[in-house]
Amino acid sequence: MLKKSDVLNYYQLFFNTYPDKRNLSEIITSLQQYDFDKKFSMSVDEEDYHGILVSKNYLHPEQIKEWDEIPEFLSIPELEKLNEKYGNKLTWKILDSSVTDDRLLQYEKKWNVHLPDDFRTFLKSYATLLCEIECDYYEDGENEIVDLQLPLMLYNSEMSDFERDMYLEPIKLLSDLGYILIAIRDDYEWWCLDCKSGKIFAFADDDDYSDMENIVDEKKLLHLHGHIRFENFNDFLKTCFGATSF
Repeated sequence: MLKKSDVLNYYQLFFNTYPDKRNLSEIITSLQQYDFDKKFSMSVDEEDYHGILVSKNYLHPEQIKEWDEIPEFLSIPELEKLNEKYGNKLTWKILDSSVTDDRLLQYEKKWNVHLPDDFRTFLKSYATLLCEIECDYYEDGENEIVDLQLPLMLYNSEMSDFERDMYLEPIKLLSDLGYILIAIRDDYEWWCLDCKSGKIFAFADDDDYSDMENIVDEKKLLHLHGHIRFENFNDFLKTCFGATSF
């Protein structure tokens, strides 16, 4: 069973492999794209969307002279301006997650799912600024570097992306069968956690899902559209953060 210490080890291994991801400049670039994509997907007017807010606790107080004057949460432009003031040399750290058992219970009731134990542990472990990473993935007899878009688990709103994506078609149809989107590979393949089996299945975003509203049998769904990527959530994490490749 996955433990919080395991998740920490995975993150530390990832940052040892990709030390640039500790730099705020690297993360800001990803967050800017994320913010743009989120606004586009929400279909809101520019004046009505104020962007994501990042807790200042991700930053290192010893790197910033005016620490007490910084607001508790910063917009991406504010974060970028602060980083520029310090020569684009600021770094960031992961935070303990604010997710509680009660919050997970609310989520399960709302979406009528039972979250696998390893996924629950992951959600309650850490809040990070990682929303896009590269990982080594083994497929068809050879390794390749793939790009993964991950749900952004911001401190104090770690679950927001898992809520938002549930409303997107056909993710909404998949969610009705107990699937949760946990990654997008190379902009074309959805990696979804099956809450019933704990396995990770892949679905291509260019597939024709017009038949899904009539699919009530999970075996038929997987026969027509999906296939297994990982046997469990822990294997998925190991691949994401470089503990192994599958």
